[in-house]
Amino acid sequence: MESKKRERTLTKLGAVLLAVLAGLFVVIGVLLARFESERFSRQELEYVQQRLTLLGTSLNNRMYANIHKVSSVKALVAMNPELTQDDFARAMEVQFRGEPDLRNIGLARDMVLRFMYPIEGNEAAIGLDYRTVPEQVEAVELARRLNEIVLAGPLRLVQGGEGIIARIPIHVSDAASGAQLFWGFASVVMNSDSVFAGAGLKEQHDTLRIALRGRDARGAEGDVFWGDPLVFEHQPVTQSIDLPHGSWQIGAVPVAGWGSYAPISDPLMWAYVVAALVILAFTALVVVLFNKTENSARELERERNLFAAGPVFNMEWEPAPDAKWTLSYVSSNAEQVLGYSPAEMLLPEFSYNKLIHPNDAESIVNELTDSLSNGLSSLEQSYRLKTKAGLYLWVYDFTIIVRNEDGSLHSIRSYMYDQSAQKQAEAALRIAEERLEKTAYELTENIPVGTYTMVQPAEGGMAHFSFMSRRFLELTGLTREEATADPLKAFACVHPEDFNDWVAMNAKTFEDKVPFFGEVRLLINGEIRWVTAESKPRTLDDGTTVWEGVLADISDRKRAEHALNESLERFNDLVANVSVGVYVFWFRANGDMEFEYVSDGWCAMNRIRREDVLANPEVANAIIHPEDLASFFTRNEEAYRDRKRFQWEGRIVIGGETAFALIESTPVFFQNGESRWFGIQKDITESKKVEEELKLKSAMLEELSLQDGLTGISNRRRFDERVDLEWKRAVRTGLPLSLVMMDIDHFKFYNDHYGHGAGDDCLRQVAQALMVSCDRPLDLVARYGGEEFVSLLPETDMVGALHIAEQMRSAIEKLSIPHGHSTAAAVVTVSVGVSTHGSQSTKTDLRELQQCADDALYRAKEQGRNRVEGEAQAVTPGD
Repeated sequence: MESKKRERTLTKLGAVLLAVLAGLFVVIGVLLARFESERFSRQELEYVQQRLTLLGTSLNNRMYANIHKVSSVKALVAMNPELTQDDFARAMEVQFRGEPDLRNIGLARDMVLRFMYPIEGNEAAIGLDYRTVPEQVEAVELARRLNEIVLAGPLRLVQGGEGIIARIPIHVSDAASGAQLFWGFASVVMNSDSVFAGAGLKEQHDTLRIALRGRDARGAEGDVFWGDPLVFEHQPVTQSIDLPHGSWQIGAVPVAGWGSYAPISDPLMWAYVVAALVILAFTALVVVLFNKTENSARELERERNLFAAGPVFNMEWEPAPDAKWTLSYVSSNAEQVLGYSPAEMLLPEFSYNKLIHPNDAESIVNELTDSLSNGLSSLEQSYRLKTKAGLYLWVYDFTIIVRNEDGSLHSIRSYMYDQSAQKQAEAALRIAEERLEKTAYELTENIPVGTYTMVQPAEGGMAHFSFMSRRFLELTGLTREEATADPLKAFACVHPEDFNDWVAMNAKTFEDKVPFFGEVRLLINGEIRWVTAESKPRTLDDGTTVWEGVLADISDRKRAEHALNESLERFNDLVANVSVGVYVFWFRANGDMEFEYVSDGWCAMNRIRREDVLANPEVANAIIHPEDLASFFTRNEEAYRDRKRFQWEGRIVIGGETAFALIESTPVFFQNGESRWFGIQKDITESKKVEEELKLKSAMLEELSLQDGLTGISNRRRFDERVDLEWKRAVRTGLPLSLVMMDIDHFKFYNDHYGHGAGDDCLRQVAQALMVSCDRPLDLVARYGGEEFVSLLPETDMVGALHIAEQMRSAIEKLSIPHGHSTAAAVVTVSVGVSTHGSQSTKTDLRELQQCADDALYRAKEQGRNRVEGEAQAVTPGD
């Protein structure tokens, strides 16, 4: 009775266990599916973010590269404010050569587009006044107000098509005050499609949907101007593209939209479900087996009926003193496995133990006998049975020993299933493991490095070798027996100078159980070898630590390093005795730049530590004077693009002091796109000072050559140079140009009467009075010869020229220099002739302008002198 209660309790516990396991597997499955879903979403987001970062960086670099290519236009205008279209075209042709992104560049002086390159296809833009274009004037005014580069667009262009416009404000230095005056703009037009295609945006259509927004550099608040506008409505990954002023925003989503995790297609989830079902099935089987023992007859019959179908077959026999196991019951499905029908197996002459393989029979009988004598209620065995066809197959036998209430043996039941396939798989696995072990051993024995395994007991202490490859023994000079018997012999070959440090390092590694790596010298038969030793610990469940290690011979590498160091030292000794700094620089194929070598002289010259510039090449650029940095980068780009020698002279700033340097390098280009530059840097500060002094003296001599020695004002030579320049400018710009010619009245009589000394003094006074009366920045007063003077008045029409001429005539008269032999007045006076080239009076050439002024002067003398005479009218004193 007590046995039945125990059996019922076991059955209930089994059912509860099955339910708990089922619930636990469901919870774990839900958590696993949620984890996999989050991992899937994270991977997809990281992929899009990675691609977008690359695209954003590429677009940002391309925009700045295009702007940088034409930024030299500011310097061009600053050096030549009066440049011509031809000058501008020649300069820009170099910048635009081979640049598909750049469409055209224009110069707008005072907000009006006057110069353009190239002109072909952009004729419609020339003469454009930005103040008359509402959609562009805002960006133009913003760039002027901020004095920064401002981007507009992408937008429709006046000359047709769509482009991105970069407005670059330009200022020039005022010669008189030195202040920076606003000159105008450079407008750089970039082809939108070329920029976006070159940045790689169009190549992503198979994987990503991409869009750009922020027209006119308005960032996330701007309009979408490229790509699919719907991208920004589907939770895109975004990145800001920083521009010189403002930004764009790029967004991307997967081309098929954000995916969702499908557990049914995940192999991991299927593996989990299969594993859970197998465990639940096995648990259910155990519960069923316990349940079948609750009631003897009824439960036995139900149990027999249960096992009558399926892979598990059931047999039962009663113990016999002659060890002849006569069966009392056999389930019907036994015939499917053994080939015998239940009727055949229930015959009195049929003995079950004769089916057992002879090699297994003794162990089976002994184990059953021990279980019976020890009062056990069950046992499990695997053994071979002979089928009716004469073949042997493996079966798994779960045997239950059934006892009566008084403990006496009632019967023996066996629940069996065919285990042949499992045994065959185990045998195949064992063969594969043996082959794998053999292959691993052969590989270990034949690789060029030595391998070893050391085992450290859980309680600590000395580790011992459990495996040593042939190469390991060759490198250490040990035999396998020596290393196995005494692990410390592996340290005996360490060089005496390295021994103590090497032992201490190993001891600490074994104590801390951390990965180990080191280099050491070995002394084998008088020969020194360099080796590296590396090992990693792995702790087993019982606390034992296993160290898997590798020993490699690096003697050749060490000898090469030693030779290289000696060569480098000799090279350093060589360059240390020259007055230049030496460097070796790499341009990598991926765009990276790095210094391979800098000499001590280079470091001392620039006050930069070698380790700093080797770690970050930008440190070297920091010494270039800010005003010379653009020319330095331009020369670099030209040398790299044209594959030619690099040479640059300019200012550098060392410790707050400005010096001059000459930097030269010669390139070697490789097929993989990389180039190596061998260069020198020389301090040319002293030579520059001498050069500047020579320039200053030359300038002074040049100035003196253009100055009249008597009066101190400009001479005939300076006038001839200036008038030719101003005539060309007037023809080019359409602005008026006036010429004033003056002659002191009866100066010969003055000289004859008052003497040449007084005459020279008179000339000086007249010259200074003319200079005071004509003091505008562009005006010029010069002594033309003898008592003749001339004044050049750019951007001045006839009315203005007559007014200034009258001021000069009046100023001479007010000097009140006595002249008793003049028919014009009692004091020194001048006669003045004026001519103008302009819209009202066009001259064919400069000679005609001068001739008209000379004719007007002649008329002034004919009309009584001391008067101003123009081309068409005369102005008398007091008018």
